[in-house]
Amino acid sequence: MTPKIKVLHLSESPEFSIVTPLKTGDSISNATKDSVFKCCVNFNWISVESDNNVMKNFEIGFFELLNVKQLATHVIKIDNDTEWTEDT
Repeated sequence: MTPKIKVLHLSESPEFSIVTPLKTGDSISNATKDSVFKCCVNFNWISVESDNNVMKNFEIGFFELLNVKQLATHVIKIDNDTEWTEDT
């Protein structure tokens, strides 16, 4: 299966990039989306869905952001069901 790459958010001057690796059929929870979009800094966020393992999907997302020159200095991987608090 070809990896399915989805751009969730792009900023002009991102302070960090987020990659969410997903197994085929998984999705990002609404709580995770709500938590991330409450963030008060500029960020880029993509998800990669395929039958690959987590690290391979993360790698695909990392290089996708690098190829389109949208990779920020700081990159984080978040799972599809992560919730952030205001202190995060």
